[in-house]
Amino acid sequence: MIALINCGGSGSRLWPLSTPEYPKHLLKVSHNPADGTLLQETFKRVDGFVEDAYFITEAGHADEVKAQLGDIDDDHIIIEPARRGTASCLLMALDHIRTRHGEDVPFVFMHADHVIHDTKGFRETITNAVEASKEFNAITLLGLEPTYASTGFGYIEQGARKSQEGEKDVHEVAMFKEKPDRETAEQYVREGRYLWNMGYFAAPLRVYVETMERDAPKMHKQFMALAESNDKEATYLEFEDDTIDYALMEPASNLHVVPGKFDWIDVGNFQDLHSITHQDADHNAVKGDGIEMLEVTNSFVRNECEDTNVAVVGLDNIAVVVTENGILVTNRNFAHKVGDVSKRFRKDK
Repeated sequence: MIALINCGGSGSRLWPLSTPEYPKHLLKVSHNPADGTLLQETFKRVDGFVEDAYFITEAGHADEVKAQLGDIDDDHIIIEPARRGTASCLLMALDHIRTRHGEDVPFVFMHADHVIHDTKGFRETITNAVEASKEFNAITLLGLEPTYASTGFGYIEQGARKSQEGEKDVHEVAMFKEKPDRETAEQYVREGRYLWNMGYFAAPLRVYVETMERDAPKMHKQFMALAESNDKEATYLEFEDDTIDYALMEPASNLHVVPGKFDWIDVGNFQDLHSITHQDADHNAVKGDGIEMLEVTNSFVRNECEDTNVAVVGLDNIAVVVTENGILVTNRNFAHKVGDVSKRFRKDK
């Protein structure tokens, strides 16, 4: 089994902690001194569990990814010449891995910017997905049973059960659902057959290729072009920016899903970050020097600037973040809007 770890991201949702030059997976979000960055913690979860691990990142982040991974050799770091979306990432990885491991090796696509504490449950679910992908000759996704009616995630509707009672839980994928409104999300949770789409999936390499050939001919054509190219960088740069969900998963006619039995947080905004950070008696999560607070509750305050003092007085349910990149002040209920605002600062907007 091989892990393919996607080290991508625009760096907008946790601005100003993250930026396009230094996105979320490169950050240490935990206050525990023993923890590493999100990328390093992701590698810890698979190290010693998988036969091999590859990391795919864009050129602008490659040096930092290499630095954080330490002894990982260059052949295991696949570099995008420019961002072309997760669909193109997968194609580049397929082309890279097929020449080193052959077409029967199963590999799991996962992301480097998620927080997972239950490594045992994570590994068991990955194993179940790999076994199901080989048994049913189908790309097998990992879904997570919703713990609340989230409007920030896509959903997977579970179809017919494929496994026998008492065996691992495997279902056909009936349909993908886009990020719903609140009322629809609450309905999904009540009905009980919907899972959050984490963006993790497993299959032998040949199954990915067969699925593209059958259901996503445009993507298969791109894969063949890349495989036969003498100038892979130039070929890659001709690809359009597209996501795996739209380009491959939605048109695929034979997908399966395994429910995950572990904790998982995407850390998509400062509301999420507050929830996983140690909090004091007033439910404040505070990190950094030069911070003074008075009559503050339920808030996230972080100061990354040694020479800057930060005072917060008489506020509830807010996030205050001070870095060299900028200063953010937001009500935590609007933390999901930070990415939209941060993009206005970009020179290339």
